[in-house]
Amino acid sequence: MLTFATGTLTDDALSWWNAYAQPMGIEQVNQTTWTELKRLLTNKYCPRTEIIKMEDKLYNLSVKGNDLKPYVRRFQELTTLCPNMVPNNEKLLEAFIRGLPRSIEGNVTASKPQTLEEATNIAHRLMDQIIKRKPVQETNNHKRKIDDRRNTTNNNNYPNDRNNNSHSNNQINKNNYPNNRNNNNRNNYHHQQQNGRQEIFKANGNRGYNGPHPLCRKCTLHHTGPCTVRCQNCHKVGHQTRNCRS
Repeated sequence: MLTFATGTLTDDALSWWNAYAQPMGIEQVNQTTWTELKRLLTNKYCPRTEIIKMEDKLYNLSVKGNDLKPYVRRFQELTTLCPNMVPNNEKLLEAFIRGLPRSIEGNVTASKPQTLEEATNIAHRLMDQIIKRKPVQETNNHKRKIDDRRNTTNNNNYPNDRNNNSHSNNQINKNNYPNNRNNNNRNNYHHQQQNGRQEIFKANGNRGYNGPHPLCRKCTLHHTGPCTVRCQNCHKVGHQTRNCRS
């Protein structure tokens, strides 16, 4: 493991390792543990100021959007570079779950995963369920917005329609009122003429009239109200044809 890791070093890192290993000899260098190698590399290429920056990035790391893969990859990189922040498995799982979306954070915690791989699989499964439900929720929300707009439009138009109908009915009643009044006057006048003609007819058909209707001086007939007898010659009201002077 140590031989493979040091064999991948290049440029300045390779020069640094050769300068470190040559004085010690190959046998002693091969006895270096993996933990010791990481400590040497950290001290050389990761000063404390850079480690603090990476620790802040790890603490504030969270999922962006609905894609967990970039988050998991970056989390693994930072935990490797900042081992002091996740000294045990419990702290590692706590840091991983803290960066998950709130929609699945509680469910992952309730599942009580024992390893990072298990927590990652649970988070992926829950996120896939949310992504599948999202189009259905968007469709329902779109329909709800359309229904709300229709209801709002109908409610706004109802008072106007009612006012317009009332205004139209009032206008119609106003327009018809003079006509109705004129029609009533015509009907009354027609009835008066009919009554007068009936009384005149009775008076003509009964010589020696003794009824209650007075004698009209214009037409010399018995009737009530204004004289309605019309001359057939000059078409004037108030005298009979036989008494027409024209």
